[in-house]
Amino acid sequence: MPKVQLGVLEEIEIDKVFENERDLSDWLKDNIELLSQKLHLEFDELQREYPIGNFRVDIFGKEINTNTKVIIENQFGKTNHDHLGKILTYASGVDAKIIIWIAEEFTDEHKQALTWLNENTPEEIGFFGIELKVVKIGNSDPAVDFDVVVAPNQWVKISRNPQISERNETYRRFWDELLERYGKNLTPQPQNWMSFSAGKSGIEYSWVFKQGNKFSVELYIGTKDSQRNKQIFEFLKQNKEKIENEIGCSLEWTQAEKSKKGAYRIATYKQMSGNILQIDKNEWNELIEWGCETMKKFENTFSGFLSRCQQ
Repeated sequence: MPKVQLGVLEEIEIDKVFENERDLSDWLKDNIELLSQKLHLEFDELQREYPIGNFRVDIFGKEINTNTKVIIENQFGKTNHDHLGKILTYASGVDAKIIIWIAEEFTDEHKQALTWLNENTPEEIGFFGIELKVVKIGNSDPAVDFDVVVAPNQWVKISRNPQISERNETYRRFWDELLERYGKNLTPQPQNWMSFSAGKSGIEYSWVFKQGNKFSVELYIGTKDSQRNKQIFEFLKQNKEKIENEIGCSLEWTQAEKSKKGAYRIATYKQMSGNILQIDKNEWNELIEWGCETMKKFENTFSGFLSRCQQ
């Protein structure tokens, strides 16, 4: 049996990846799905440097399932009283119910302060303390890791025994209809995306409900080898004009979350009139039809090009 070789997980200084707190906040807004997955929350309508009186909160938005306001405040280094005061000021200024404080390290005093707030404020208000680490293995790209060090009691119960929200159950019903129409034998999931293999490990086709009430069809290139991802993406992009002509529309060609190993995304979008809970049956049916037709074009077009990419 061959000997298994494993890399060593190395923590690196956050300022080696993000120049400043503003850079971190910009990255977090663009990659909010990572935090959403960690907290079992779904964020939307995010705004940077949202004004609250004479101050500005790093990120302001709402949590979709509870329709409550959210603030997120980030800082480098250890937590301090200045940022504790900020989150309280910002929360009261916009009547936020979910307050998220992210730092490299939480002192015992500030953990205790957030715990006390969770125990002595109404149940619909929740304070999260999250330690952010940047890690890598060998020469891999850096990745962000979130560690929840303080959470409201009701969140702890939900995370241990998650209930399917109305929104997620609606996603599941949508995927059930779409997959039946498309002819894919997959189990519909109560989440905002569905994916299936493109025939190569780490490469997938996806349907995704995005922030800003957008529905997308995507090819996601995310193998374990960042150089391989780049090679595949660049090969496809060399044929951009031909691919877009065959699919029948312009595509968005981008590098995905930079916390991942150099993943890439090629996508097209359909604007919705509202979120999944707000659209009517006609728009629901139009999305399913568009999603099926566009995905079929993606499969028919990209399959030939991907087959020419060596493993």
